Order: sequence, then C-alpha cells, then structure tokens
Amino acid sequence: MAHAGARDVVLRVDRVLDVLDVPPGDIEQVCRIASTEAFLDGIAKLPDGLVLIHDLGRFLSAADALALDSAMAPPSGEPDAP
Repeated sequence: MAHAGARDVVLRVDRVLDVLDVPPGDIEQVCRIASTEAFLDGIAKLPDGLVLIHDLGRFLSAADALALDSAMAPPSGEPDAP
C-alpha cells in the first residue's frame, strides 16, 4: 500500500520489474546528492544502479487534496458509505 500524507493511494503502473526491500543504510539523503529535493525522499544505491524514492505526500498539494475529497464525497442527501 502507498500513502500520500494521511491518504491511502493506488498507483497504476504498466508493469512491475521487481519489488525490493532496501535496508535504510543503503538509502542516501537526497540533499547530500541532488541539488533539488522536489518529490524525492531518498536515493538507494543498488548493484544495478540507483533507485529514486519518491515522497508521495509531496505530490498532492492542499488544493489537490481538497478537490479529490470533494470529488469522492457522496452526493448531497445520500449517507456516507461505511
């Protein structure tokens, strides 16, 4: 499961090549390597190359989150789903 702040999110992908558990010691802080942190939370150094670790909480702005909440709210007059 993925999280964007307090919100659970689904990631739609075309395919998955591999799923890895990366030990925390193998993850570098972005500010030590890259000049911009943008949406990155870390960079993992693996034998095959680098893996960029994204912070999904930074992808949704407050306005985006409010728009998403509004779009997912039940129509007025209908009770909330359990």
